[in-house]
Amino acid sequence: MGFAQRLKKTRVDKGLSQTDLGNLAGIHYTQIGMYESKGSQPPADILAKLANALGVSSDFLTNGSTDELAEHTLNDKELLN
Repeated sequence: MGFAQRLKKTRVDKGLSQTDLGNLAGIHYTQIGMYESKGSQPPADILAKLANALGVSSDFLTNGSTDELAEHTLNDKELLN
């Protein structure tokens, strides 16, 4: 799962609309739509605002859970071999 999917899933799980999240994070809801649908990666300051508004870490939004990260790392090693 990539950043866009994690952002959307976390937002929906918290029961927030894009507008709600935008208001909480202090950014326009259209930016959230771009991050969720076009896969744009926000700059660090916006990422921190999104993470704070959602009650998760920036690292979680970027990389996922440690289990998910470990799985991707393992797959990468397999591809390298």
